[in-house]
Amino acid sequence: IIQRLFSVPTCKQIIWSRLYSTESSMDGGTLHQLRNLINRVNVSRKELKHQVNEVEDFLELVIECHLISAAMHFFGMKSVDDSPSRSGFSDELKHLPLYQRKKVFFDRMATIVDEYVVPQEFSFPREPTASTSPTSLLTNPHVPRILQEHAYGSSTVENVRHRNLPSSILLVARRPTVSQSVRRAAPDRVLNYASAVLNDGLLLLEFKDAIREGDGIRILRCWKVLLMYYRNANHTNYASEAFHFIAQVTATASPRVATQLLWSRVVNTKGKEGHNVPVDLHMEHLNRTVKEYIARVGANVSQNTIIQCGQSLDGMMTITKNYDRVNNVHPSSGKHTKKSQRKDEELILHELNERSRVFDYVPGRSHSCKKFDRIEPNVATKIDKTKLFQWLSDKKKAAVKSVKFGQLFGHSI
Repeated sequence: IIQRLFSVPTCKQIIWSRLYSTESSMDGGTLHQLRNLINRVNVSRKELKHQVNEVEDFLELVIECHLISAAMHFFGMKSVDDSPSRSGFSDELKHLPLYQRKKVFFDRMATIVDEYVVPQEFSFPREPTASTSPTSLLTNPHVPRILQEHAYGSSTVENVRHRNLPSSILLVARRPTVSQSVRRAAPDRVLNYASAVLNDGLLLLEFKDAIREGDGIRILRCWKVLLMYYRNANHTNYASEAFHFIAQVTATASPRVATQLLWSRVVNTKGKEGHNVPVDLHMEHLNRTVKEYIARVGANVSQNTIIQCGQSLDGMMTITKNYDRVNNVHPSSGKHTKKSQRKDEELILHELNERSRVFDYVPGRSHSCKKFDRIEPNVATKIDKTKLFQWLSDKKKAAVKSVKFGQLFGHSI
């Protein structure tokens, strides 16, 4: 059950299929355009089963660059070495105690999440009056540049630098946070796509970090979110498995089995903190070791020798490890090597910040790929709540019937 439920590659596949399209090769800031920009020719297929590591490295690079780009946009920074020009950071912070500086920093990080990842809701602003104080409106320092660089208005205007946004949209642009309700009224689909990269990417990074740390509670929390992704992507089998896993941990399974499902999904073979791996991945490593032992048997391979290799696996691995230790043979790290990605990061950040300006709010902007017009920053906004609740209700009724059926045959639940 644990091996069937654990599906990190499926999580990557859903995110990849949602955000990747070969039709978007010319759309700035999209995965396919960034892939061409840094010449990642090893990321060429839509399916992940043959290119899991390549796609994973590329996804993590793009996600991290989006995070850096969002922070740079929020703080008004032109480069990663620049100093923040907005959001209350000043030289006075250097003289504050460490705990106060941390508090200010985390407050700003929470604002970044509200603005670019989970936009807050607020009502559409009214027209300003003469009595409105200039200081009562939160000022977005990007407004003058947005008005100048992102033309929006009648095409008959010759000089694009004199085009102005409508007054109602201009008020929204003055706000540091653009809510989901305003985005629906005047959508910027390029910004929606960038926010979708942050939403999906942070979920993937959270899932991977929870696995490395062996945190069963966080893994369960990620599965609850993935349930909506599976439903939205019509992966009914994985959605059912996610429901059964959540139901077993929280209700139907015995305390012993529920604890095993929650905390035995990963294994730590090195004894180091933060070095847990999924159980199914560890099983694949063991299968590879068994195949190596069988291959060395040569012409003597038979059913009995295969059984002997499997039964003596633990002893053979212990002997080989002790032999390497005595002879100072250092084991391989088990990770594929990575080249320096500094140049690729610089190219992607330049594309996101300087060329495409993906985090500017420009009403009416969209990609040429029509597939991306339907992308929402958060997949939960596309879920039909009525259908989801009905599906969950049907699943709960089926689970109750299976529990009662098991009790008829003496199974303790």
